[in-house]
Amino acid sequence: MAAWDALGPFQPGPGGMPPYLAGREAEQTLFRTLLNRLRDRVPLPGEVVLYGPRGNGKTVLLGWLEDEAAAVGAVETLVLSPGSIADVSRISELVLPTSWWDRLTPQEIEVAGLTWRPGAGSGPPPSLEDLLRARVRRRPLLLVMDEAHTLDREVGRVLLNASQRVRRKHPFLLVLAGTPDVRRQLGAMDATFWNRAEKRRIGRLDELATGQALRRPFVAEGVSLPADVVASMSRLSQGYPYFIQLLGQKVWEQMVTSGRQKVTTRVLEKALPAEVDPSFWTGVITIVSAGGVATRSSPRRPIWSPAGSPRTRLGRRSAGHHRERRRLPRSGRSAPSARQPPAAVGADSPGGLVSPGRGPVGL
Repeated sequence: MAAWDALGPFQPGPGGMPPYLAGREAEQTLFRTLLNRLRDRVPLPGEVVLYGPRGNGKTVLLGWLEDEAAAVGAVETLVLSPGSIADVSRISELVLPTSWWDRLTPQEIEVAGLTWRPGAGSGPPPSLEDLLRARVRRRPLLLVMDEAHTLDREVGRVLLNASQRVRRKHPFLLVLAGTPDVRRQLGAMDATFWNRAEKRRIGRLDELATGQALRRPFVAEGVSLPADVVASMSRLSQGYPYFIQLLGQKVWEQMVTSGRQKVTTRVLEKALPAEVDPSFWTGVITIVSAGGVATRSSPRRPIWSPAGSPRTRLGRRSAGHHRERRRLPRSGRSAPSARQPPAAVGADSPGGLVSPGRGPVGL
């Protein structure tokens, strides 16, 4: 039997790069095209905004973009965090830090057209727009910012305006990511920015991509994963990238613990707690309870029931479930229940899992 790593290939941690990045081919193609244009110093048509609820892989996609830019070689990447930018002067320091100036020759400084430098006491610094122009004259620049929905509005206003003016004639690309709240935040900074930007909603994976994200890491390690098990795991994860990684890791751990060389339905059943285990779902609760994701106590569809046999939990939905669907109003929305009032849920937000005595657990 192979000596497998007990932790396995899956990466459920925040921003952890999955062993196989599935379902993001359109975004990867877009970014490759933009990076090639940056490398060739061709001005770009606009900024890019990735938005969606937490746990859907925005940070992972940004990490992939940074790696891809490094592979291109001719493009510099600057990663900024809203939490480290208190005001406009701070973002100017981050765009052109002292370490950057120290790498320039006097001739390059002259070509850049700058007489100011940090800490030299030579008067007020130039605008962020001027600093960006100076930097991209040396090498094309990719500026990446996650959690953009938390960015200070005045800082954001200056950054968005500078980006728009610089990218028209220079090789510069600004990529932002955030929860759905980012639209309102960016709109408050620049009323027309949202309409100009290239927007990509990052949500759940479709059935094919979910199956690939689950199956390929196992197969790459020489582990057999039958189609019925893949289908059950896909249904349990509901296509949420974070939950795919979390479930994959738990199933891997159970396979190694049981001494098996393949994942069977029995392994999958034993990987799932008979009832909701708070320690198992700590990561789930953290993701769902964080900002940008609405939760509910009445799920769109159950992941599995705390009661009933494991075979029932992993099998097809009950006839009663389908009878309930026939009673839905024409709008397609669930009728309010006297015991559980409805709550608003985003299109890509996880449904809830109700455990008696513990309340809802989002999955």
